[in-house]
Amino acid sequence: MGESDHERSLRKPLLEVNVWQLAASTRHYSPSLQRSVTAAHCCSESRCAQRAAVMCQKFSVPTSEAASSTTFTRRVPASSAQAAARGLTGPIATRLRGRRVPPHAGPMHPARKLATYEDLLELPEGARAEISRGEIVTLPAPRPRHSKAQRALGHFVGGPFDDEDGAGGPGGWWIFVEVEIRFELHEVVRPDLSGWRRERLLVPDVLPIDVVPDWICEVLSPSNASRDRVEKRHLYARHGVAHYWLADPVSRTLETLALRDGRWVDTGAFGEADVARIPPFEEVEIPVGRLFLPRSASPATAADEG
Repeated sequence: MGESDHERSLRKPLLEVNVWQLAASTRHYSPSLQRSVTAAHCCSESRCAQRAAVMCQKFSVPTSEAASSTTFTRRVPASSAQAAARGLTGPIATRLRGRRVPPHAGPMHPARKLATYEDLLELPEGARAEISRGEIVTLPAPRPRHSKAQRALGHFVGGPFDDEDGAGGPGGWWIFVEVEIRFELHEVVRPDLSGWRRERLLVPDVLPIDVVPDWICEVLSPSNASRDRVEKRHLYARHGVAHYWLADPVSRTLETLALRDGRWVDTGAFGEADVARIPPFEEVEIPVGRLFLPRSASPATAADEG
């Protein structure tokens, strides 16, 4: 028996869809649920109650199922390829193609929560971690060779420029080891060493520090070298860190960079035999070889972690 004119009038090109279509758009639906969708997609809470009753009677669907229709604003993709990309497959997808569907139709992926400094505070006391692009990155405990380079740089740089401020040294700087610096809401780092000219960091005893450092030095290790050389290099340039040093205890070298017009400029690469005057600390000489453990005490190779 053919459809009546009244029934054909129910088949509008753009019809509202109820929440049953969310389940029906997956592969896990029952025949009764398909019938519910067939009826419900012709219904509207405010204008189509009578039409819903007609379709429920035609398809033997309980009126209560169709009555839960809700207006949505997103269309099913017009092509089958687009529908498949959204996870809409099968006969229901064919029937609904080009019409409005619930915003959650298709595979559901909860939004990823981006970490902030407050998330670092929830970590166990003493945990070493940073936030990179909203992800918490845990840092391994440093090896002795790493710690030696940190301490030696703190001595040769931090001594005259921080500890001896007003006591015979050039002074004028705060030099800190592994303090937390917040460059962005979802970018928090703790460089091996960082320095601020004192006129720029008037209140140093805060965490995290939100003032961009004037100088940062990272001590490389196999577990962090790529991040220090690539990701952090871009982050520091983007925020205007004026000087960036990279000390490598394995190759026993010190690389130094200065920011010029938003780009890093090589200001020197030094080996263990060099004694260098390096911006922004040209006023003192740095014996590069003394930054690292003696060769006899450091048999490790570049393949070692830490």
